Amino acid sequence: MSRLAVFTLCALVSGCLLHSPAAWTVSVDQSRTDPAAPTADAPVAVVFRVTCQRTGGSGNKPVKIRVAARLVGKLKVYTGEVDCSVTDSPQEGVTFLGLGRIDLGKLPPGRYQVELTFSAFGEGWTMPPPHPIDFTVADAGR
Repeated sequence: MSRLAVFTLCALVSGCLLHSPAAWTVSVDQSRTDPAAPTADAPVAVVFRVTCQRTGGSGNKPVKIRVAARLVGKLKVYTGEVDCSVTDSPQEGVTFLGLGRIDLGKLPPGRYQVELTFSAFGEGWTMPPPHPIDFTVADAGR
């Protein structure tokens, strides 16, 4: 058997030449409104951090996560994308982080809940459950 054949056989047996498909787990945290104490005279946005943990696969190109924000009890849905890039992480696998922002515009005074839902552009993704953000918009000038 040639040296190349022996090397190839050893690499296949050890898994060096086999790429396992990527599996992704997505989580969301550090969610809040911007501004932190919204009032009816200024636009409101929700901001949040998305963490994508990859096991298997290869490559470190940034990934995109789709996000939809719905004011609970309202019909309008706001959409956007979060770009997540590789970070240095002590965790097993590769960690990608991204900061998201969804602008809701001006809202009348009252209590609100925004529900964030996430989806990806492909297979092998485990998404978090809907993520609620509760906040109150105060009267203008308060």
